[in-house]
Amino acid sequence: MAEPPSKPQQAARSSSFLALFALATFLALGAATASWIIHDLRAPRPQPHHPDIHEEGASLRSADKEESLARMQALADALLAYRERLGGGLRWPSSLDELKLTGFLPEEFDLRGPISRALLAYQPDMPPSYDPGLWVLVHDRLEGRAMGRGRAVHKATLGAVVMFADGSVRFLDEKEVTQYGGLSPSSQPSR
Repeated sequence: MAEPPSKPQQAARSSSFLALFALATFLALGAATASWIIHDLRAPRPQPHHPDIHEEGASLRSADKEESLARMQALADALLAYRERLGGGLRWPSSLDELKLTGFLPEEFDLRGPISRALLAYQPDMPPSYDPGLWVLVHDRLEGRAMGRGRAVHKATLGAVVMFADGSVRFLDEKEVTQYGGLSPSSQPSR
């Protein structure tokens, strides 16, 4: 017949059991914490929203797009008239404000873009080798965030209403904007 364990043996077993239980609990809590941290790192973080920055795929309000196209067409007509009458068929005005000063645009004409809510970007210095049908002379563009390689978010132009140096006006979607000269992110506002 087996002898019952003595008190020191019971204390040692109880102590071993408590140590194993504490270790198992510690490991379980560690695994749960690691799982929570990994999940938290993978979850998308809300970005502070800037009123002029839109997420990729953001659609332009139809009214803003139509208003921008109409304003750009009026501006194109004034720029072409200025070029023919005062620029000798070659020179653009040095600034869009010059169109108001010379009477080609009414004084109250708004030079802010309905899409961007910023001054229209004007770039009259077209490189000599550029095709006027490909050079963006004036534009109003929607800036936003787009997903790049490796899930990196970067600032991008999501669409733009443009006037080309040949006088044509059109809307370019986010894939088209990279194909035209004068519509790079470094474009300057009107001068």
